[in-house]
Amino acid sequence: MSETIVVCAGCGKRYKGTPGERKFRCTTCNNLLTFPPSARSANPNRLLCSNCWSDLERTADLSACPYCQQRVSLDFGGQALAGNHGQADAGDEHAQIQAARRQLEAKNLELQAQLAESQAHRTRSEEQFASRLREAEEKSAKMLSELGSARAELDQANAQTQAAQAQLEQFRAAAVVALEPLVQEFATRMSITLADVATLQSKIQDTRQELCTRLDSLDRVCSQLEQRLCALDGELGQHLNAVLGCDVPTEQSCAQPAAPPASQPNESTPAQDDQPATSRSAEPSARRNPILTTGPLKELLAAGIAPSNAVVVLRHDKTAAAS
Repeated sequence: MSETIVVCAGCGKRYKGTPGERKFRCTTCNNLLTFPPSARSANPNRLLCSNCWSDLERTADLSACPYCQQRVSLDFGGQALAGNHGQADAGDEHAQIQAARRQLEAKNLELQAQLAESQAHRTRSEEQFASRLREAEEKSAKMLSELGSARAELDQANAQTQAAQAQLEQFRAAAVVALEPLVQEFATRMSITLADVATLQSKIQDTRQELCTRLDSLDRVCSQLEQRLCALDGELGQHLNAVLGCDVPTEQSCAQPAAPPASQPNESTPAQDDQPATSRSAEPSARRNPILTTGPLKELLAAGIAPSNAVVVLRHDKTAAAS
């Protein structure tokens, strides 16, 4: 049987074998290979799979056969050549190698340009990083300087605060030493004052009770005097009746006054204790007036004759009437 040369669609490596259904694996790209019974080559803008020999369209995103999932390179593609045409195909293989070399050189130039651009970008990035690092170091140094000055100010403020506290403690101790005798003297004077106040309150209470007792005695004396005056009024009326020889009407206005209630100093209310003495002393004088303005002496008093001359006047009037 004639031999067939198969070009791997993944890496372009050539293998020689006999046609059949048996599959082989590429030692370079690990692709599966089969040897077709006849020579096969791709049309323009087309590619062949070196395993299932499907005719594929050349596209930029083509990387594997959609039917058998084997790798397909856009630079190579699968081919099947007859074994007796090996010498004739040596020129084509050299041309393909040259084309692949040119593509590799172009790719190398492109990669070198990308590398140079990457290096330039890296240089710019390093410069930016160095610039930002310097700025950060400057800011850090400035912040450290400000922090140091702030710490110094804080230490100074703490020292001033401690000095002020020490002065305050000294002033407080001096004030305590200076005020301690005054406090003792104030306590002594306050105790004396409280004792005096208690004594005065006791004296005031005693004096109030004594005054109440005296007022009650005066009320009783006034009542007795009123009773005597009423009795004298009656006696004068009788004497006038005897002298005039007629019945002189008398007004029974001297009623027996009610005895004032006994004073109870211990149960007196504040209003009674605080009542002025004039209001209490005015009551007996009010009870003295009726005996002088009622009864037989009323007419004499109305005529302006004193009670001591009443008998003489009445006698004179009686003698005149008899003559």
